[in-house]
Amino acid sequence: MDARNPQMKLETASRELRPRLLGMARRLFGQRPHLDPEDIVQDVLTAVTADSELAQRVEDVSAYLFRALRNRVTDLFRGKKQAASLDTPDADGMRPGDWVADPRASVADRFEEEELFAALEAALLTLPSADRELVRRVELGGETHEAIARETGEPLGTLLSRKHRAIRRLRAELEAMGVPSPFAH
Repeated sequence: MDARNPQMKLETASRELRPRLLGMARRLFGQRPHLDPEDIVQDVLTAVTADSELAQRVEDVSAYLFRALRNRVTDLFRGKKQAASLDTPDADGMRPGDWVADPRASVADRFEEEELFAALEAALLTLPSADRELVRRVELGGETHEAIARETGEPLGTLLSRKHRAIRRLRAELEAMGVPSPFAH
């Protein structure tokens, strides 16, 4: 990669990391047929490579791409609910009331997703409040460790260690509940 051309470096890294990003997206989505990992990865890569100034601002392109993917998936899971007319069809031509008879919409999938979020919230409550807030800000809110360290005055290494221990405890708590962890190992 040519260090003098940051945009080329970004595009090359995007191509090389695409298979790993797809693997991460598949792990994060689990068994959710309504979410297509390839579409999400393509959205992230398109957005990242379209920002011409980004290549100069980012030092670690690989880390940036993985964080951008995790943030996009988090955004999808949070999904803001919008009021919809019962007569307005969606992109698939389905009206909101039609999903009841639609074989693509699985109640089990929706229940599984809601169960994961409920278990995650319960597991988060087992953490000390400072660790819980740190995990929420970094993993769910997309804030950087560096920004939090500047804001709180806490050393970066301490924040990283606290978050690592908190994620390990969350994985164990979720495993004890019989729920797969959404956090990559």
